Amino acid sequence: SDVMNQKPRPKDEGIFAHGLGIRIVLQGIMFSILTLIAFVMGENAVGQEAGGQTMAFMVLALSQIIQAFNMRSEHSLFRIGPFSNHKLNLACLVSFLLVALVIFTPIRVAFGLVVLPWKTYLLGLCLSLIPVVVMEFSKACGLIKHQHYCSVKAINFRALFCKIIYVRWIGNDNQVASFYIYFDARKDFNG
Repeated sequence: SDVMNQKPRPKDEGIFAHGLGIRIVLQGIMFSILTLIAFVMGENAVGQEAGGQTMAFMVLALSQIIQAFNMRSEHSLFRIGPFSNHKLNLACLVSFLLVALVIFTPIRVAFGLVVLPWKTYLLGLCLSLIPVVVMEFSKACGLIKHQHYCSVKAINFRALFCKIIYVRWIGNDNQVASFYIYFDARKDFNG
């Protein structure tokens, strides 16, 4: 996994820096929508609220197990090998078996779950795989990419320094100033 190969982040950097907070919110919205769709499908398949709860539980649990594979790297899951981390594989297998135990055995009664038609289970499995498609598409399009970490205070200081030069030497041409600040910060901190 390439996460362990990255340089340490500065100690004053927030945990949600560099777009991580936005990614978490967007993925949370995706999982919420998938779970609500699953609930409606399960309720319609059985005609009971418990059917919706069963389907929502299944999709939410399985999609989170699958998401563990997506979050291993900012590179494609298929590039790094989906089954190359043996401890993760074991943990996901145990988690999958526990979900299956709750859904397919009499233990489901304690959770308020019911038996669904087999086609509904297949639809739930398909819904659970949607995050893989979305995340792989995002990685392929460059929406999720390797971040270069640098001190936020340094960038703010550098931008302030460039703005002072801009006001004194260039005048009030905002396009030139924006280009100058962007170019200078990229050269010094990402090169």
